[in-house]
Amino acid sequence: MSTITVAALILKGGEVFLGKRRPNRKMWPGVWDLIGGHCEREETPEETLVSEVNDEIGVTPINFTQFATVNDSIVGSPSGYPCLVFLVTEWTGTPRNMQLHEHSEISWFPITDSLNVDLAHPDYPTIFRTIAFCRSMIGSKHFPQSVLDGCG
Repeated sequence: MSTITVAALILKGGEVFLGKRRPNRKMWPGVWDLIGGHCEREETPEETLVSEVNDEIGVTPINFTQFATVNDSIVGSPSGYPCLVFLVTEWTGTPRNMQLHEHSEISWFPITDSLNVDLAHPDYPTIFRTIAFCRSMIGSKHFPQSVLDGCG
C-alpha cells in the first residue's frame, strides 16, 4: 500500500460533499470525511482521485486541482502519510453511495455548516474556511486557478 492518500473536496456552489464513515471503520469511525483513498503504487495521485471518487460515489472528476496537503498521522507511521486534497469543481454523474461498507450516508453541506459536524481530519475546518474566504472575495461559483494559488 502506498504512503500517499488523496481526498476530493467536491464543491458545488457554496456546498461541499462529505461522506459519513461507518462506525465500524478502523480509521475515523462515525465522522464526516472527504471522499478518497490510498494511491496504488502504479497510480498517480490524479489517477487515484478519479478512480476513488468514481468507485465510492459514482462520479468522475473532470476539473480539479491540488489545493492542500494534510498529514494523515493516524495511518500508521510516526510522521504520517501525506494526504493530497484536490478541489473538484466539475464532474460527470450524480453522487450516490456506491460503497455502503465505507459510508453510512453521504450529503452536501453548506461550507459554513460543515464546520459544525464531526470531521475526520483536524485540518479540514481550516481548508473549508479558506475555500469560504476565497469564494466570498470573488463571489462566483467557480474561481480561477490564480485565486486558488493565492489562497492555498
